[in-house]
Amino acid sequence: MLMMNESKAIVEQTGGTGVDAEGNAVVDARLKAFLDTLSTRKVRHEDLVFQGLCSHCGHCHQPLSDAVSVERGIGPTCSKKGYLEDPKDGDGTEAMIALAEYPQLVEFLLSHSEPGNLRGLMNALVKVCALNMGNANLHAACCDAIDALGYRKLANAMRESISCMVIKASKTHPGSYEVYVKKGAWSWAWDRAVLSIPGASKQRNPTLHVRVPIHAEGDPKKVIGGKFEGQLMSNKAALWKLMVQFFAGRCAKTPNGGVKILAKNKPASEPPPAQ
Repeated sequence: MLMMNESKAIVEQTGGTGVDAEGNAVVDARLKAFLDTLSTRKVRHEDLVFQGLCSHCGHCHQPLSDAVSVERGIGPTCSKKGYLEDPKDGDGTEAMIALAEYPQLVEFLLSHSEPGNLRGLMNALVKVCALNMGNANLHAACCDAIDALGYRKLANAMRESISCMVIKASKTHPGSYEVYVKKGAWSWAWDRAVLSIPGASKQRNPTLHVRVPIHAEGDPKKVIGGKFEGQLMSNKAALWKLMVQFFAGRCAKTPNGGVKILAKNKPASEPPPAQ
């Protein structure tokens, strides 16, 4: 794996911006030289596809039919989820570092893109996701790179398809979340931990899940919580704490869209829980 101290050094050397004096995002020559060395010491992924026509959407995995979608690798409905927006605070250097586990892909992007063309890089990454469906690790790396390029909304939307858990607002119990963890990610330890959140309960309708009360019914400002692991916190904060503990680095589909589960992505601060 890419060593964190090496990647941090690259960011520090390039200023962590990937932007030249004229404001154009670029890939620093030193980063390219560093990534070139990865090809000689990493396992190569010979089965990856970088070019071609896409039969399925890189986000929802549904079949594509119109010519534009087949070329892009994303359908007209999914393209409304950030694909057509302009990037914000894009960083080409960080994007390449996010893809360091895939040196062939980095080499392809560097040789097929113009300096400063963040949209071109994003387009290529979306297409790579569509052409390599089923490769969750590659998909996750591409989402991280798309995020670094400044297309956060699109990155979070595409993370939904590789989420290890789904969190929904309960229709039968307003003010509560229904938490579903996919079979491959579920464990008894997770089950015991999430049920330790004050008021959490296991439900079996329509499918097995855990219901976690977040705020009082009809009053979103009345936050529900209590003592959790020796600290007074809201149930929403307690749920996120457990998600980071059990699924850090993976993705979750939430009421606000897809999100990568990291401590720094924790929900905005809330008022103290109701006593």
